[in-house]
Amino acid sequence: MAVTSTDDAGVDVPGVLHTQVRVGVSVAAVIRRGDGRVVCIRRRDNGAWQIPGGVLERGETFHQALRREVREETGMSVEPERLTGIYLNLPLGVVALVFLCREGHTEDLAEAEPLTETEEATAVEWLTVEEVVRRSTPAFAVRVTDALAGRQEPVLRHHDGVRLLGVESGALDGVGEGASAEAGPGVRSWSTAANPRGWSEDPPRST
Repeated sequence: MAVTSTDDAGVDVPGVLHTQVRVGVSVAAVIRRGDGRVVCIRRRDNGAWQIPGGVLERGETFHQALRREVREETGMSVEPERLTGIYLNLPLGVVALVFLCREGHTEDLAEAEPLTETEEATAVEWLTVEEVVRRSTPAFAVRVTDALAGRQEPVLRHHDGVRLLGVESGALDGVGEGASAEAGPGVRSWSTAANPRGWSEDPPRST
């Protein structure tokens, strides 16, 4: 017997069980320039430092959403180069696809400057990887380090909005000296070596 599911428009989709979809999809960009710095924003809604990105809108492709979000949050035009990581926020049920990107209209990225402030960001800056790690929560800093690690396949990770909860990719065996088993058997989280700030305070959570 065939099984179907009704999508948001009321159309039956063959081969899928009737169930309400509870997982959202977002995209984010690691925009790197020649000196190794990447663009980060300080979000206006919660003050968190993150790479630019956001949730897909109806009818958008992944790349269309990525270009739109980066333009809205930084004023920059980008072109995706490759998918570097897939990150699941377990409490929120949001999957984030992170892409390594290049600036769309400037060959020498060192000459490209984002806006200093936008409607969605109180600050937009080129940061070193070390600055990203200091300013961001582990769940978001790792997206930058993953993107710049040069792996051939995307990394799979899940988190609680702040901390990494585990590793779901064999390619990550032995990843970095900051990995630990604090969260239990088979689960890794960033230690203070990889997260010098420690996040003893309650950091802002996001997708």
